[in-house]
Amino acid sequence: MTDRRLMFCASALCAGLAAPVLAQDATQRVLEKTPPPVSRQIETAKPEINLEAVRPIGESVDCAAFIEDLWSYVNANKGASEGAHRIGAKMARVKIQSRATTNYPWGHSAYSEGAFGWSGDSLVGRFKVLFSDRKSAAGARFDAGKADIEDVTLYKDGHIEIMLRGWGNAVLKPTSLRCYPDGFVTGIIREDNGVSMVSFALRKEQITPGSHPASLWP
Repeated sequence: MTDRRLMFCASALCAGLAAPVLAQDATQRVLEKTPPPVSRQIETAKPEINLEAVRPIGESVDCAAFIEDLWSYVNANKGASEGAHRIGAKMARVKIQSRATTNYPWGHSAYSEGAFGWSGDSLVGRFKVLFSDRKSAAGARFDAGKADIEDVTLYKDGHIEIMLRGWGNAVLKPTSLRCYPDGFVTGIIREDNGVSMVSFALRKEQITPGSHPASLWP
């Protein structure tokens, strides 16, 4: 009886000792099939990094050189025929008209799309601008029937002018201009009735048959 108990205990002890070993083997097999952590994959792959591609987005460039590069592109094949060069553009302004918390609405935004063409030593574009505070009869904002026409000029010396055709041809001159290599331009416009942040998204394009300036944008 004693021998059988000893044999049973010995079997149980062996099983107990074998269980962790089996579990360890199973865990090892799972780990072998599990992909390494992302950090280890990156370390193993050691990809080559294109330093130009990861250039800081916020690093601005000289606006005169930026605009002259756009002008040179258009000047190389200027005109209005198929294949001619132009600069596609999106324009946005956000204006704060009051700092008083009791005033509402205290500002508005304005948007437009279009294109710049060659005009001597500058690039000129005419934009139909829609405003958030101009509503249709149904109450919808950005009523196209209440749009303004604005002529924007990009000068090779690095400054920009916005002529308000519906407001006596008044001219706005954005200050604190910053130009970025990915095609963005930002600036500040100060007026008697408020301050605006204006931004442009610009890109080189070619005229296609029947294309509207805005239709080339995705």
